[in-house]
Amino acid sequence: MVALAAIVSIFVAAGAAVIIVGLTRSRKTAESAKAGSTGKLFALGIALCVVGIGLAVPLWLVIRDHQDVSKTAAGGVKLTASQEEGRQLFARNCSTCHTLAASRAVGKTGPNLDVMRPPAPLIYNAIVMGRARGNGNMPAGLVSGQQAKDVSSYVAAVAGYSDVAAENAGSGAAAGAGSMAGGSMGAGSSGAGAATPKPAKAGTVNVTLTEMKVTPVPTSAPAGVVTFNVKNAGSIPHEMVVIKTDKPAGKLGSGTTVPETGKVGEVADLGAGKSKTLKLKLTAGHYALICNIPGHYAAGMWADFDVK
Repeated sequence: MVALAAIVSIFVAAGAAVIIVGLTRSRKTAESAKAGSTGKLFALGIALCVVGIGLAVPLWLVIRDHQDVSKTAAGGVKLTASQEEGRQLFARNCSTCHTLAASRAVGKTGPNLDVMRPPAPLIYNAIVMGRARGNGNMPAGLVSGQQAKDVSSYVAAVAGYSDVAAENAGSGAAAGAGSMAGGSMGAGSSGAGAATPKPAKAGTVNVTLTEMKVTPVPTSAPAGVVTFNVKNAGSIPHEMVVIKTDKPAGKLGSGTTVPETGKVGEVADLGAGKSKTLKLKLTAGHYALICNIPGHYAAGMWADFDVK
């Protein structure tokens, strides 16, 4: 604003100077009334042009900056038109329950989205299906159709990136962008806040659930009784379903959930921070450990497991 005021002042001063010079010259060179009138009109015209330009340029800059700001989240992430729409929808429907720095939302009822950094498919599923499975604090269908996609795209773009603008000049921004691109959306990717499982004894498997990953340690066990110590280290409910199958764990199907053909046991609806033990007698073969809460499998919550 100070710069704009300076520009306006300069052009106004220039216009005033032109008027003064024009009037002075017109007096000194007043060879006739007609010549003096022409000089005054000329000076006035030049002055009006200078002042007009001085006002038009700052006005254009203000309008352009306003448009840019409306398309930029608080974290400095450039938004598409649909993401900007999602931003407005989030403010009206989600900000009272969730924390999201880019929207200056500090809700406590739902997960902190800056910490969770959920992928767009998971967000979309939560909007459409509600949580947990439509019976939790978040009702299904707050928005729908394209609006649900817009909110999903917006949150996925800005979650955890409230300080990107300040880091754009350094390598931190590039590293952060790479982390976002290769984040929890991909199978086997590192989930935010993932805990490192402790080594397991023979026949015992420590399984950590996070957003959005299933991490068994070790990834195999001898045939017989296998004890799964399952911990939800994430910020939202998860589950672990054990399925015997010849298919790779990531190829069980598509959609919000996948068929559980071959299921031999499960730890269902495990709350954030909770742990549970599951003992199963397993025969040799290949197994898939998955979270089949709607949207979680598609977001990457699966792992291969072998019994020998």
